[in-house]
Amino acid sequence: MLGSLDPTSDRAVFRQIADRLREAIDQGSFPEGAKLPSESELVEHFGVSRMTVRNALSMLQSEGLVSSEHGRGVFVRPRPPVRRLASDRFARRHREQGKSAFIVEADAAGSRPEVDNLEVKEERPTADVSARLGAPRRVPARRRRYLLDGRPVEFAVSYLPLDLARDTPTAQPNPGPGPGGIYARLEELGHHLDHIEEEIRAGMPSPQEVKTLQLASGVPVIHLIRTAFDTKAAPWRLRQRHGRRHLRAELPAARNVTAGRARDADEPSGGGTHFSELEHTNPHTRIDERASGSRLIRGPVRR
Repeated sequence: MLGSLDPTSDRAVFRQIADRLREAIDQGSFPEGAKLPSESELVEHFGVSRMTVRNALSMLQSEGLVSSEHGRGVFVRPRPPVRRLASDRFARRHREQGKSAFIVEADAAGSRPEVDNLEVKEERPTADVSARLGAPRRVPARRRRYLLDGRPVEFAVSYLPLDLARDTPTAQPNPGPGPGGIYARLEELGHHLDHIEEEIRAGMPSPQEVKTLQLASGVPVIHLIRTAFDTKAAPWRLRQRHGRRHLRAELPAARNVTAGRARDADEPSGGGTHFSELEHTNPHTRIDERASGSRLIRGPVRR
């Protein structure tokens, strides 16, 4: 299963051991949650010192592939179960069924969705949020953490123009926006979702993200900023998300694509109401699509 070391290689022995273990994990010999061979077993198998084995395991931990549990051993880390199909998750039919995008994804994965650490307050927007939402002086900010089967997968903050959100369920912590989520409440007010713009980048987490998402050493996060536009092309929601996710892009073939921007041939290019979000997501090693640096994706919402 683990093979042997190459004595002629100039690659350090501990790196070779890490390579063998990584290959075994990728090939499914050690599935998610499985315990790796003990240090003593690896020492005997490879004929090396215990310190060399520990260096190899430490390398895998820094990559986010495994986690160490004191007194129990080293285990393969579970990987995020949710695959995010951006063009379908905001379909109006889901909102009409009383489902938010997160619940749609959880149902598709057969997982139990939860939301905690909810905080809603009115605040002065940062320069970036203000620019995206048409320069409002104050915005309601909804902060919350999403979990699947008890595991944190995402932390999100949503901002809305105050004139849209004031005295509506979207600005209240309890009982919350209700069935269908924030988009459903805004559509009830006449602001129908037309399209979204998303900017995605990956990087190492901040100390606060590590704590909130319960991340192991070496695990990166995806930062996603989404701006939603109504049918008048006005920005009406900004959401910033941080978390553990798989990303998948599905774009229609009849589309003009230029400089990292995707647009339908008949899509208007004017201005209207936005709504923005920031997601922090953990990409781990099984992302359907990766991007280096930042990327802007623009697309319609399925009906």
